[in-house]
This record gives sequence, structure tokens and C-alpha cells, in this order.
Amino acid sequence: MKTKQTLLVMSLLIMSLLAVACGQTNEPGVTNGDTAPATTDDTAAGLANPASVYCGEQGGTLEIRTDNNGGQYGVCLFDDGSECDEWAFFRGECAPSSIPLFETLWVLQSYGGQSPVAGTVPTLKISSDGQLSGSAGCNTFFSNATIDGNTWQVGEVGSTMMACIDDGLMEQETAVIDLLSSVISHTLSNGQLTLHSIGGDLVYVPASNAALEGTTWTLNGIAQDEAIVSTWIDTDVTLLLSDGKLSGYTGCNDYFGSYTVDGSAVTFSAIGQTRRACDEEHGQREMELMAALAQVAAYRTELNTLTLLDENGRSLLTMIVTQPAS
Repeated sequence: MKTKQTLLVMSLLIMSLLAVACGQTNEPGVTNGDTAPATTDDTAAGLANPASVYCGEQGGTLEIRTDNNGGQYGVCLFDDGSECDEWAFFRGECAPSSIPLFETLWVLQSYGGQSPVAGTVPTLKISSDGQLSGSAGCNTFFSNATIDGNTWQVGEVGSTMMACIDDGLMEQETAVIDLLSSVISHTLSNGQLTLHSIGGDLVYVPASNAALEGTTWTLNGIAQDEAIVSTWIDTDVTLLLSDGKLSGYTGCNDYFGSYTVDGSAVTFSAIGQTRRACDEEHGQREMELMAALAQVAAYRTELNTLTLLDENGRSLLTMIVTQPAS
């Protein structure tokens, strides 16, 4: 009898000890039946994402975005409006653009995957207060946009109403303005501005002015009574400046001479011409051209347009690029 009682006591004691031992295997703060939370290596070590840290150290602002599959990724945004995937920036694959989004004149390279009509120079300028202005190739447009980071909300787009003779140009005007009206975001990277629209992208690069020398210029108009006036003859009138020598065609005669250029100052001298007989209209335009060239003291180029000025800064004539300098 005593032996049975002793065995029972010992069995109860062993069971109690086993219960205590099992209870001590749980982690502090975790009750039986619960699972301890998993931790990543970075969390366990108390480390921050190095790409995120680098973005902030280089003056950028980290923005977390969600891709089409619901995954999240970081983008480093810069004050100039450019952006870069945080890890690509960390690896040195991209950098803040040296070209600012605002107050830069941008030239359209493609719209919805199409190239602009040959000979047209569609442009866009974005002011710091969100005002938009530019040309779709024929008419000028204007609007305003709220730009927050790389996110856009564009207001109603208005434009001038000049008739564009080329059907392709009219189609371009409509397409560009439609895309601009629905821009939702932008990317500025490696000197290229891409406006992302619901219907496709508008891709721009910074404008560069045509070179004064080595470019073949065609007359666009001559100043008359404070206005630049064009005639049907002007498309035949040319000017080329190269190595100190000027040459061109008046629409009737060839002309030639010398020039000097110093910064924005330019002067023409020793201008001569052939002596072919011209009809009245060509003869009149030729005299107006020669008189204007004799007064030239300075020049200004903007994109594909050359303006020749007198000593008081008044416009004498304007010309456009026919053949860019090589």
C-alpha cells in the first residue's frame, strides 16, 4: 500500500516538473498557442534602407509609389522636377537633371509615339507658377497646371485660331492639345522631359538656338512701319554667313560681301550683287533687302529664327533656317 502511494506521489511530481519546463519554452510576452512575429534581417539589426537614406543625404525627397501589381517602390524626387528610382540613384545610374523643369523652353520630339510634322517646331514653356504656353506647330496655346511633385492637374487649354494649311499640321495641333489637356504626371531624366497623358506621352528636349554662321537662312519678313511684313518673294531670298564671307540670293540676283561678328554684334560690309534685270516686285524687294542689310548692327537667334537688328535694337528683318549648320 505504501509502495503504491509513493509511486503516485512521484508520478504527480514528475508531471508537475514537465509542465513547468514546457511553460518556460515560450518567448517572453507570447502565450501558449501564439506565434512570435517574424523579423527581417534589417529590422533585427535596426538598419534603414540605404537607398532611402542616400536619397535624403543628396537633397532628394523619397516618395513611395505603387506599381500595377500592388507592389511598392521608392522614387527620389529632386527640386528641379527630375526623379529617379531610389536604387538606380544609389547605384549612380541617374542624377538630378541640370535642366530645370520651369522656365525652360522645351521642343517637342514626339506625341503619342508620332514625330512632329517636318519643318514645325512645337514648343512648351512651364512657368514657376504653373502657367503653360507654347506652340503646337501652327497656333499658340495657353493653360495652367497644378504641379505637385511629379503629379499634374491641367486646366482648360486655349489656343489661337489661325488656319493651318497643312492637313497633317491640323491633326498634330489637335493631338498635341488633347494630350496636354490630360497630362497626369511627368518624368525629367537625362535632359528629357516626358509628360505622361492618358492617351500617350509628350516627349520634349530643351530648345537650342540655330547657329548664326554656317546656317542657310531664308527671309521671313522685312520691317515696314514698325511691323515685319512678308511677301510671296521671301521664300526665295537667302543668306549664308561663313568664315567672314556673306552670300545669298535676293530672289532675282546673287549678292555677296563680308561680315564681322563679336558676341551679339554683327556688321555687314562691301556688299555687292549681280546685275540681272528684275521685274518690279522682285526689284522692290531687292532694294528693301539691301537697305536693311546695310543697317544691321546686332542679331538674335531663337530656335530656328534669326532676327537682325539695327544699332538701336529695332528689328530690321527676320529669317528662318532652311539648312542647319553642319
